[in-house]
Amino acid sequence: MLTYGLFCLFSTKAAKPGTPVVVSWNVVWPFSYNKTVSKICRVLAYFVAKTGTHHVTVSNFAKNVLHEKLNISKDKISVIPNGIDEEFLEAKLKPNRGRIIYIGRLEPQKRLDLTIEAFKLFKKKVDDAELHIIGSGSLYMQLKETSKRISGVHVHGQVSSSKRQELVNQLEKSWVFVSASEFESYGLAIAESLSVGLPVILTNAPYNAAVNDLVCNGYNGIIVEHNKPEAIAEALEKLYRDQKLWDELSKNAKRSAHFSWDEVAQKVEKIYEKLEKA
Repeated sequence: MLTYGLFCLFSTKAAKPGTPVVVSWNVVWPFSYNKTVSKICRVLAYFVAKTGTHHVTVSNFAKNVLHEKLNISKDKISVIPNGIDEEFLEAKLKPNRGRIIYIGRLEPQKRLDLTIEAFKLFKKKVDDAELHIIGSGSLYMQLKETSKRISGVHVHGQVSSSKRQELVNQLEKSWVFVSASEFESYGLAIAESLSVGLPVILTNAPYNAAVNDLVCNGYNGIIVEHNKPEAIAEALEKLYRDQKLWDELSKNAKRSAHFSWDEVAQKVEKIYEKLEKA
């Protein structure tokens, strides 16, 4: 995030006078676990915000943060979600009932402790349940050790961009995507999971853009109270017992996330064309 902020700052300053500057915000920073980095990012973001002619971000949540924290006018902010790779859009779901998946960074703010505690509760009811955690980060080794102690927990390394089909394969055989993350500016892995047809269970953490922006409670997933693993476990059990509900959520999930990179490019191009004519 810090490197990205420095790049944006120098890029905007290098622009010729009178040249429109479009700033793309993929991450916003309501809080950070590293207070020093957070302060530096806020300072950089302030200067970048003042220099940008127009701003593009990935969610309505991020748009509101930019408006409230940096005082950027809402009419100067466009929301263009990240695109979804074609492999995900063409995937065919063949779920193994009870197979739960999480894909993303393995960092404290992702609250995988809540997900694992919820899984332990769920596994007491469904003995053959599995939890597959895919990603990399500071908690990787700790989670690998945890997986040795808890039956059914499997921790995989990050899947490289050149092997995206492996990620698709993992999603195709999964049953539910679960995230208890405290912070998401968008939630690309959540969008990709929805595009495959996976219902998503989220917690209602206040800084999680995927709540409402991507997942609608009772339509393509279930949103439960944050910091309560028992609430996640209850949602899992509800879906396991009610196949009709799972089928409905899965159908709607597939409908709700279908934004291709071609569509992203077209929307960005329209912004540049509009600025060029202004």
